[in-house]
Amino acid sequence: MKSHHRSVTLHNIIFPVWMIVWLPTWLWLFVIPANYLVDRLIFTLSGRKEHPERTAAFFRAHTWKLWLAGFAADFAGAALLLGAAMLPDWLGYVTGAGTQTGILGWVSRHISSPVMFNPFTDAAGLLFTLVCIAVSGLLIYAFDKAILKNTEAFTPAEASRIARKMAVFTAPYLYLIPVTWFRTFY
Repeated sequence: MKSHHRSVTLHNIIFPVWMIVWLPTWLWLFVIPANYLVDRLIFTLSGRKEHPERTAAFFRAHTWKLWLAGFAADFAGAALLLGAAMLPDWLGYVTGAGTQTGILGWVSRHISSPVMFNPFTDAAGLLFTLVCIAVSGLLIYAFDKAILKNTEAFTPAEASRIARKMAVFTAPYLYLIPVTWFRTFY
């Protein structure tokens, strides 16, 4: 009797690093505490520069608010990236036009693909990714400034300076990490 054995090859499906952060995996065991520790460090250092008399308890009591606001801002930037990555395919499917020609083809080649795999491969994709990082950074600034003003522990100018440092140092620069850095060799 002749065996009809078929060979099946499975390939990895690789998500961009910025997308993996939003999928509930074991990675969260490292990402969430690391994100909190970075936020705490930046807030504590910049807050103590403004008011050295502040205690560790004060910073511990307020860091979690800034941390949650940072996640919300990061999520907004990731939603923009995901929208840019999926929009051409979705519009092509809905309209029946496909995504190989016209404006959808241009967006697919110059923005969607770089955003998903390597933003450094195309200037338009890199620019869009940088805009998404800037949007997240501006949201971090706005959210953190509002939170810090509500604590009434800092003047508006101090709250603005601390929020600016939080935005610059905690903006989601991982949006720039190319998937190709994690490519497995077959």
